[in-house]
Amino acid sequence: MHNPLTAKLEQFTSFTADERKRLDQLLAGEKVSYPAKTDIIADGEKVTKIHLVTSGLAARSKHLENGDRQIMAFLVPGDLCDVEVFVLEAMDHAITAISDTECVLIPADVIKKLLTEMSGLTRGLGGAR
Repeated sequence: MHNPLTAKLEQFTSFTADERKRLDQLLAGEKVSYPAKTDIIADGEKVTKIHLVTSGLAARSKHLENGDRQIMAFLVPGDLCDVEVFVLEAMDHAITAISDTECVLIPADVIKKLLTEMSGLTRGLGGAR
């Protein structure tokens, strides 16, 4: 089974077979499909689950005071959309599907536990930014 998160992070770090297995288990979570041009996460939304993009293209964007939208980043398979959940009370930007996009929803506490138990994951996410 191809894991886009593992493939992305292994550009910056390496994982043991056990660590890869733990990352693969994340793909067993709830899968949600988003049609193009719909919000995956709205600005101001409180997030309790991390969205892992498994297919499609999304964008992190902010609506400006003049009504324009500023795209801050594109999100591709292997990207975690909202890892900011650990520092933000609510999202201060939106995540929008640019094309039909599928995500796996991962409880934030699962990611937090993995970050404390897998130093390679922490290093990989640090390099992936």
